[in-house]
Amino acid sequence: MPTSIRIDDILIALKSDKKVKDGKVRFVLPKQIGEAFVTDQVDDESVARILMAIS
Repeated sequence: MPTSIRIDDILIALKSDKKVKDGKVRFVLPKQIGEAFVTDQVDDESVARILMAIS
């Protein structure tokens, strides 16, 4: 991740995405090959931890 992009900015941008419903970001996540599910149960802390891990 470029150092010029802050995790807080990414979280703010996610909340303005078209996948937001009732104030919660919806994610499409893989369950297994060829199968996925939609959830809004991913909290900001989890997203931030993942972003920090891949940066």
